[in-house]
Amino acid sequence: MKIPYDIQFFAAGRVCTGFSKPYVAKYNANAGIITFTEGRILARGVSVSLEPNASSDNNFHADNQAAESEDGIFTGGTVTLTVDGLFTDAERFIQGLPAAEADGWVHYGDNKQTPYVAIGYIARYQSDGVVTYVPTIIPKCKFGLFNQSAQTQGEEIDWQTQEITANILRSDDANHEWKYVSETEYATEAEAEAALQTKLGIYVVNPLVSPVGPGVTLYGMLVSDIQTDVVVGGTSITGTLAFLDEGELVTEKGEGNFLALRFDNLDARATSVRVGIGSDLTEITSLADKNVVVKVADKTQKFKVISSDGEHTVTTEYDLTGLTLEV
Repeated sequence: MKIPYDIQFFAAGRVCTGFSKPYVAKYNANAGIITFTEGRILARGVSVSLEPNASSDNNFHADNQAAESEDGIFTGGTVTLTVDGLFTDAERFIQGLPAAEADGWVHYGDNKQTPYVAIGYIARYQSDGVVTYVPTIIPKCKFGLFNQSAQTQGEEIDWQTQEITANILRSDDANHEWKYVSETEYATEAEAEAALQTKLGIYVVNPLVSPVGPGVTLYGMLVSDIQTDVVVGGTSITGTLAFLDEGELVTEKGEGNFLALRFDNLDARATSVRVGIGSDLTEITSLADKNVVVKVADKTQKFKVISSDGEHTVTTEYDLTGLTLEV
């Protein structure tokens, strides 16, 4: 919702009180038209710093004074994000690295093709006691290589963040735009995030995927008897799946190895969310517990999560080659 007119225009000012939801998306330019694709959340935001550069004003002097002046123009700059830490797939996306090799490792080398990306985020403000959220997008950026450090734990955990810097460039439209800021100040972060996603070409977002807890009972058996050490990291799923040859699950799906996953934070705009392997997909929007058990017969197949708002569809695929299938 928009903030009332009298608050927007008659308050003395506003103070920034927070930063959240850093997003990235691939930048595309065609005949002066700017679009964004493959948008996604980057990490959990800690801070952001913009440092734009501009050419000097061009002044004309007459009658012993500056008589005319042409404003300087934006020439470039940097944006520095501090985040909790990048998953491998997020780093691979903004660095232009290929997928992991057959050995399961991402190889850094001459095959890196760094893309131009848009960076979006939300700033939180407060004015006269009213909190608002404002999305901002830097449309054309390119990340350099990242510094990386890690420190051993002492008596207490030292929360170690990651700082990443990108160059800001002028966009390839007629106006060479370098920043978009929403005129609307949103009353909730969710509304601001939805506006940010829409501007970045993200019309619906897939849910968070995690393993079902080991103490949960599904199909008459504990999940700990179905799988162990299952981890969803980025877009890969690892762990060990037991071989089952009896029980309710086998009666329904046949003997084999099974993966139990749960889905959280379903997008309110999604009219359909389907999950599964191959063409065996389950619609989860109506499931009360959002827990799904799928049979894994071939680790080379992908586990898919497909969300749709009726007009746009977003698909996320999870690699299963890191699973161990017991026999």
